[in-house]
Amino acid sequence: MSFHELFAAFHELFKEVRVDNAMDARSLQPPESSFSAERPDETLMKFADHLRAQGYSARTVEDYAYYARQFVSWLATRGIIVLAVLRPEHLADYQAFVAVRRGPKGDLLAGCTRLGIAVAVAALARFLVKTRRAPRELTDDLTLPRVPRKLPDNVLPMREMERLLAAPHLDDPAELRDRALMELLYATGLRQSEALDLKIGDVDFVADELRVRSGKGGAGRVVPLGQTAASVVSAYLAESRPCLAKGGESGGYLFVPTRGTRLDPSGIHKAFRRYAARAGVTRRVGFHTFRHSVATHLMQRGAGIRYIQELLGHRWLGSTQIYTRVTITDLKRAHARYHPRERMGV
Repeated sequence: MSFHELFAAFHELFKEVRVDNAMDARSLQPPESSFSAERPDETLMKFADHLRAQGYSARTVEDYAYYARQFVSWLATRGIIVLAVLRPEHLADYQAFVAVRRGPKGDLLAGCTRLGIAVAVAALARFLVKTRRAPRELTDDLTLPRVPRKLPDNVLPMREMERLLAAPHLDDPAELRDRALMELLYATGLRQSEALDLKIGDVDFVADELRVRSGKGGAGRVVPLGQTAASVVSAYLAESRPCLAKGGESGGYLFVPTRGTRLDPSGIHKAFRRYAARAGVTRRVGFHTFRHSVATHLMQRGAGIRYIQELLGHRWLGSTQIYTRVTITDLKRAHARYHPRERMGV
């Protein structure tokens, strides 16, 4: 996979993990530069504006800006206060520093965190070069750390998922809403923001489709809803939502709380934990539990990877291919059970 493909594919798995600012690095003498000086804080503001103009989500802009500020602070401890003098060795040294950095509990930073920091700093470097704030050679040998992809650890077996979906009490308006939300998540694999931003008009019960308008990077898509999810969502709209909205201004959101216009993710996560306890599910359940589970279950039942890519809204196929690794356990089990040479015991 090329650098550009890896750079773009990483946005699908990007997680926010804060990094401390303590450092004990040696100082470097920057080379002379003919580029005009600009205060780093001004550059960082323009960097954030550039990301927004490129269509990155507010969360991604916030994370990239945070990691870029951390990088600039690290440079300041080495006497580098003008970004125009940056050299490739500065980027390499910072990667090496992050590789041995330890978090609050004394552990090395997770691979995903290190990759996230590297991608953010790489984006800053590319911005500096593109806007002629730094020499072109700054990004000539730009590389990202090789971090093995971690398999999703919150995929529920199909029977556990069935118990979880059946856990809410349908005679309670809030729990009927939660059941509708969980059925929709398991049917479509939507991300947290995509699900909570849905409006009533985004559901087409005639076509059995769901329109996602707030996808990652501003990209929308249409996904199948499925008969089961459509039935429960329809029941929620008829029986539960009017009670929860109480005739107030709901902003047209599909899923609403008793107060306000949009569900609070923290409250839904608490509800997920409550339903998991009822269902006897010991794994931690969150929005991505449904996303990872539906992708894995579809793969296990023979769905093509391109279909799963479209369903999840992955721009790059590499982001979807991780689910093919999840099912290798099933393949090994079947191989050991059915392959003639395995059964011969030779």
